[in-house]
Amino acid sequence: MTISVKYFGAIAEATGKDEEELTIDQQDINTLFDSINSRYDLNGIDYSIAVNKRIVNQNEAIQSNDEIALLPPFAGG
Repeated sequence: MTISVKYFGAIAEATGKDEEELTIDQQDINTLFDSINSRYDLNGIDYSIAVNKRIVNQNEAIQSNDEIALLPPFAGG
């Protein structure tokens, strides 16, 4: 399955990318992000996960053509 992954803030800096298309076999967020964390070493960076612009937990199932976003903590002011 093919998904779009978008990176923001410190996560984009760590990956060197704003977004990428991935072809994966994984069916849930937890497995996908274990793979992304090992590829880019995002340990120590806090982030939330959104699937199709909706914040989700790591057990969320993903489908082909989903848009996944890694969002850093939001600052208020």
